[in-house]
Amino acid sequence: LNIFLNELSKKHNIAPWQVSQAKKAISLFLEYQTSDKNHKRISGEHNWQNIFEQVKQEIRYLHYSFRTEKTYLYWIKQLMFFVKNISPEKVSSKDVKEFLSLTIRKRIEDY
Repeated sequence: LNIFLNELSKKHNIAPWQVSQAKKAISLFLEYQTSDKNHKRISGEHNWQNIFEQVKQEIRYLHYSFRTEKTYLYWIKQLMFFVKNISPEKVSSKDVKEFLSLTIRKRIEDY
């Protein structure tokens, strides 16, 4: 995660607040992935829906903007597609690192 954030912060077109937002989004996912709230295990997409709902509730509790909510959910959804919709509890730190590395490479190629 730190390598991704470091690379992201080096980009001239990425503002510091965007780096901070990416860190919070990934951290929030990782927190919910391992939290006791997520012990009701439902396979695949339904379990991701639980993650999305928990993230929405947390963002709204913190009074973040609707756009921030959409951005967080977008990145979590991209991670879900990357891991081919496996259950969130089966997403490993290796999966997250590969997702972030791919995201960095794509962003570098796009600029």
